[in-house]
Amino acid sequence: MVEMQGIEEFWHWWQQEGATLLANAIHSGDFADLPEQMAHLVNAINKDLQWELGPGRDAQHSLCVTANGDPALRPLTERWLRAAPAPDATWEYRAARQADPNVLNQQLDFADWELDLEQTRLSLTVDEQSLLVDVTVHHPQFPNMPEDAALQIAFLTLTWLLGEDDLERWIGEVNTAAEQPADALPADALPETVHAMAARHPEPSWVVMEGEGQDGARLTAIAMRPMRWIDHPLLDLHAGITLRYPTQDPRDLPTSAGLTDLQDLEDDLMRHLDAAALLVAHETGRGTRTLHLYCDSTDTATLATITTWVHGQPTATLDTQSDPAWDQVGHLR
Repeated sequence: MVEMQGIEEFWHWWQQEGATLLANAIHSGDFADLPEQMAHLVNAINKDLQWELGPGRDAQHSLCVTANGDPALRPLTERWLRAAPAPDATWEYRAARQADPNVLNQQLDFADWELDLEQTRLSLTVDEQSLLVDVTVHHPQFPNMPEDAALQIAFLTLTWLLGEDDLERWIGEVNTAAEQPADALPADALPETVHAMAARHPEPSWVVMEGEGQDGARLTAIAMRPMRWIDHPLLDLHAGITLRYPTQDPRDLPTSAGLTDLQDLEDDLMRHLDAAALLVAHETGRGTRTLHLYCDSTDTATLATITTWVHGQPTATLDTQSDPAWDQVGHLR
């Protein structure tokens, strides 16, 4: 795979000379053509990736290669990170932009506007069911700029407050307001709100859902909550396994015996996979149960295990597709 070759070449250059050259350049202020070399190597992995330097948390410096919020590229930066050398006193590595604890003490120059970020105010709506926070962002400069510019600044500010991954993990809708909302809070209330929610929900749970299709068929589902791809950034391949059940009750759902058979099949599959894939939900109705699993698209052994297992079940079919943002289970979130 070209991308994996690019990752290997990047880290070879980095360990041979790149880490030393870049650390010396930061110290001296003379970067010469190093930014161009870095851009060339990162673009060889994928042309849409970005890189940046910053202070380290435990090391002097940090190097971040970021997908810039694109779920399709986030597995790639995670693979880049996992291939990295061990961090040392000089360098540590990040696969997504980190939160900046000093962001509200800074001024943002954006096009023709200068914004004192300390003046940012937020209205927060916490949804304990979806485990998401909807955010409305206000800044006194927003009335003076186009809405799309204000929205870009809003997303930049939220990214600096939380970091890229926590923005994806915890934030739902983002809007802007020209006038300060009546319930507006200082911007540093957002990290506090998110950290409190994370403390209340340290482990995923499972929810049961019931409903009817447009044809009146009874449907049930069991799904992980929260169901977030960002918690498993390497699991970018959706494997949908459909199992037919012959014994149905008057609602077209499995009988008690049928439920036992389906559970036995699911348990057998998961034993074969041995935690190499994640089952995030299953849906039942109209004579079938669909298991929604995610695995690493570069893990050919796991895909082979799934395929072999399905071929060994006369009632099973398999559909696989790339799905880094877990869109195939979006209706179950």
